Amino acid sequence: MSPLDQLRDIHLPAPVSIWPLAPGWWLLLALAAGLAVAAGFGWRYWVRHRRYRRHALRQMAQLEQQALSDREYLDLLALLVKHTALCHDPAAASLAGRQWQQQLQTAMPADAARLIAVDRYQPQQTIDRMLLGDAVRQWIRSH
Repeated sequence: MSPLDQLRDIHLPAPVSIWPLAPGWWLLLALAAGLAVAAGFGWRYWVRHRRYRRHALRQMAQLEQQALSDREYLDLLALLVKHTALCHDPAAASLAGRQWQQQLQTAMPADAARLIAVDRYQPQQTIDRMLLGDAVRQWIRSH
């Protein structure tokens, strides 16, 4: 027998497996999972934090569909604004009169804020429901 016949075939090594992962990949997977959990909690917080605004806008739409006098409309609108403010900041409960008007003016035209906070207690004049409703909707969305 020749010495060449005694040689064995070339043996290839076993294919490299993806498992077990290197520590860097485990760290990357943990980081991605942590980010996904944080994003989920953040989204949940954001949805819950904005829920009162959606509810207030729905109540605003219902209020506008009712046949109310200007006085009733203004009183219910002021009540809606106060409830919405209380959902966002409980300290709004102590605000009244000019302080409440100044708080409303941060995101509402001055005449609408004055009408809701102060002038609603005066003998009633006619109000522009469209402008007042738009101002309150804008305030609900942005305060």
